[in-house]
This record gives sequence, C-alpha cells and structure tokens, in this order.
Amino acid sequence: MPARRRPTGLLRRAGFVAASVAFGIACGSVGDPRPPFLNLPRPVEDLSARQLAEEIEVAWSWPVATTEGMIARHIGRFTLWAVDVPGFSGQLSPETIDEYRRSVITLGTDDFVDSAPGDRLHLSAPLEDWQLGQTTVLVLTASNAAGKDAGYSNQVRIHPLDPPGAAEWAAISVEAQGVLLRWLPATRAEEYAIERAGGEGLAFRTLGRLGVTSFLDRTVGWGTTYRYRLRPLRISEAGWVEGPLSVTVRVTPEDTFAPAPPRDLRAVRATASVELSWLPSRDDDVEGYRVHRNGAVVSPLVTGPSFSDVSAPADSALVYSVSAVDDNGNESEPGAKLSVPAQGTRAN
Repeated sequence: MPARRRPTGLLRRAGFVAASVAFGIACGSVGDPRPPFLNLPRPVEDLSARQLAEEIEVAWSWPVATTEGMIARHIGRFTLWAVDVPGFSGQLSPETIDEYRRSVITLGTDDFVDSAPGDRLHLSAPLEDWQLGQTTVLVLTASNAAGKDAGYSNQVRIHPLDPPGAAEWAAISVEAQGVLLRWLPATRAEEYAIERAGGEGLAFRTLGRLGVTSFLDRTVGWGTTYRYRLRPLRISEAGWVEGPLSVTVRVTPEDTFAPAPPRDLRAVRATASVELSWLPSRDDDVEGYRVHRNGAVVSPLVTGPSFSDVSAPADSALVYSVSAVDDNGNESEPGAKLSVPAQGTRAN
C-alpha cells in the first residue's frame, strides 16, 4: 500500500472545519472563542520607601494574581517611577503621573529569578540620584512579558535630606535600676532610636525614640547579655530620615547592688525573749533578713518581717538593727538602730 501524503494547508483547514461541524452537531452548539489571557499583574498595593543614610530604600510585594484572577507567575519587569510636581498636594492622578514621571530603575526577569508571587522585593538607589530638599512621589508598575501593565501602585513620598551623622557612645554603666546608656550628640539628629537584642543571633527591636542623649533600660534581666545600637533620626516633610547605625555594644548586667534596709524596727521585751518586727525592704528581690544585736548577727536568714530573740540576756541593755539580703546574696547595711533596756528597766 503506498504511503499516504500529509494534507495540504487547504485540506488541513477543511478537516478542521469538518471536525468543528461534527462537534457542533454532537454538542448542540459551538461556544464563542475566548481571547487569550493578557497576564497583567495587579497593581502593587504595598510600595514603601525610606531614606536610610545615603540611600533611598524601596520595597514592595510581588503581586499574587493577575487582573484575570490567575496566579501572577510571569512578570516581565518592575519599573520604579519618580514624579516631581512642584506645589502638589494629595494624590496624583494617573494622567499627572504620565506627564511628569521619570524612570528611576527597572528590574528585568534576570533580577528576580529567585522570587515568586507574594515575595517581598527590595531595591536601593544612592542619595546622589535625588534632589535634596524636594518632595518626590514614587510609584511602581508591574508589567507582563509584552511590557503592558494594569496601572500604578500606591503612591509614597520621600523628601531626601542630608542624613544625620552617626552617634558615638559616651558611657555605659550598670545601675541598680538597669543599664544606663549615654552617647554624644550626632550632627543633624533630632531624635534617636534605641535598639536592643537579647542575645547573639536574635533580632534587634526598638526600645524607644527620644530627643535626649541618655536612656535607662529598666527591663533588663541580671546575668543576660544584651546588644545595643543607636540610629539617629532627622525629620523631613515626608517623614523621618534615618542616619547610620552606631557600633553595637554588649552589656551583661550583674546584680551587685544591695537592697534597701528594712524600716520602722520595733521591739518588745517578753518574759524570756525580745520580740522584734519591722517594715519590709522596698526592693522586690529581697530573700530574707538578718537581725543584729550589739553589732553581731543573732538570727538565721529569716524570710518574714519579724524575729523572736530567745537568747537575749534579760539583765543587759541591747541594741538591735536589721539588714536585708537579696536573692543574689547582696546584703544591705543594717537599718536604724533600736535600743532595748534591760528587763525591769524603763526606757529613757
């Protein structure tokens, strides 16, 4: 049997028409053909920007879906636009952005090969690329492979300025109330953000922001190593400009501070003892108290604010005082002294 020849283009088209007719007869009707997907990524909604020292840092999330509800796996490029419109206020219209925009940077597919929908993307541009003292609006477009986009992202503002200089540490000391940090004023700084990490490998978190050059960290735990760093801040018309981070310092506070002694010591002579009581120490880490008689310790470490001195001589005048001991073994000086006359003798 001779080999069959492949159909020509006309025959192929005729065969396709015949198959289509047959399918239409079998199914009753033929649906309208669907247009191809445009694969337009939805506009970015979480664009953010800040000035960090000598750079403008920008971040956003890769759109999760396209305008047609498909997963936005394929993006051709991201383009960051700067819009300089003197005297503007409020939100800029897309038409105004189209007129005044200038491209800052474009990321192609080779720049985000390891990223996927939902991932956070970052880029930075040197401060020398921006006009200092001028407020600029930033927007972003996410384009498909054909270079088409579905519109601009949310708008963010920056107002580049000369950043504050670095802050230098002046003194760090451990006090009874915590770790006291002091630093020298940084040029152009109006506030300082104090950051602390609880140990190696742990993330820094901001403890606070203040306009002075000292801070007492009252939230430390004894024996724990902490890392501290400072970031100076300067206010601009679009928010805070962040300066460079200071060097990181490490502090391991140890409790070497004695608690406050107890107060209001009182004593009553009983038939065969002297009964003592006092108000507790104001410190919350007190483990117990020691009773002193005539300068010598006459009690074990008692946990409550009272003691019965059954070894007290009845025929002698006595002088009592009480000291407080914390849970690290630090002992206070004895508190105020109290004289107790010999039994049968009236106090002056």
